[in-house]
Amino acid sequence: MQALVEEEKLDSFNIPQYTSSPSEVKSEVEMEGYFGIDRLEVFEINWNAYNDKSSDFYKDGAYNVAKCMRAVAEPLLLSHFSAAIIDEVFSRYRKIVANIMSKERTEFINVTVAMTKKGWKEAYKEANGTLDKEANEEPNKETEASDKKTERRLSKPLWNTKC
Repeated sequence: MQALVEEEKLDSFNIPQYTSSPSEVKSEVEMEGYFGIDRLEVFEINWNAYNDKSSDFYKDGAYNVAKCMRAVAEPLLLSHFSAAIIDEVFSRYRKIVANIMSKERTEFINVTVAMTKKGWKEAYKEANGTLDKEANEEPNKETEASDKKTERRLSKPLWNTKC
């Protein structure tokens, strides 16, 4: 970053990211067993809201992408670097994105999954192949309370990102 940060700090910074394929998402949901997949779709979204319009529309798209990335990455950057460099980092990032968007079509790939929570008997049967005597008994009040708490937790979105 040309004298904005020490080279050692820059070299030691890493944001590991793994993007799963639709088949991996499906496999994990099925393996976990508590949800059934109703629908799984993959779609592309152009980085630029103006799509294929010519002129300088890509600059607005670059601004939007940079703001969205800043919302995600800024806390990670602040934990490793000085707050004084953040504005400059994202200003440079915006210019890089604008340059790329002016030359090629850029897209985000989204995987959207609609799921239904399975009942405890159904999930147990799928995981174990059969219902044994213990599993066939009705859950006690403690188990019911735990299940309801888990159900409330699982019904809430994990995050709400608007960029």
